[in-house]
Amino acid sequence: MRPLVLVIAAVALLPAAAAAQPTKPVAVTLGYPAAVGVLWHLNDRLAVRPDVTLNRSETKTTLTSTATGLFGGVSTSTSTSTQTDTTWSAGLSLLVTLADLDDLRLYFVPRVSYLRATTSSEASIAGLTGLGTFTADNDGVTALGGVGAHYMLGTRSAVFAESGVQYVRQSFSSGVGGNTATTSTATTVGLRTAVGFAVYF
Repeated sequence: MRPLVLVIAAVALLPAAAAAQPTKPVAVTLGYPAAVGVLWHLNDRLAVRPDVTLNRSETKTTLTSTATGLFGGVSTSTSTSTQTDTTWSAGLSLLVTLADLDDLRLYFVPRVSYLRATTSSEASIAGLTGLGTFTADNDGVTALGGVGAHYMLGTRSAVFAESGVQYVRQSFSSGVGGNTATTSTATTVGLRTAVGFAVYF
């Protein structure tokens, strides 16, 4: 909730601008949770906002261990592992205006999105081969219904905040060497809050 409080406080401290409406129908948006999107006002009452996210990280770990044998000999073994995490999502929001109060616009926002996350991990030990690659996949579909507020900071920029109830259905699968070992599904219902900044061009 902290990002929402910060946006509300910032809006409250800004001087009022007389009927500051967008000079262009299209804006680029940057939101939290992290997403980059495009806001397109189809008319005075309806707008659409597609958005995407992409994250990729790679972690490499090397472990070296030393052991002393029964006759005083010393042996050293080294193992390495590499883990790659990739997450991307695509969403589409429909903004239906409920009230237009000059700089402040209140709207209803249904939203759908798709998420896919993949983790792969491969380990190797000196002298051993064929350990295989562990993979884990997560596919999720989200449906949301909520309300939002869009406040113009001038004629070219705005801030927005949204809150609503979302339904998430996820499926998980994992395995080694391309063979699926476990699968599961999960559904959750909860609250989602988002804030963002828009620049019109």
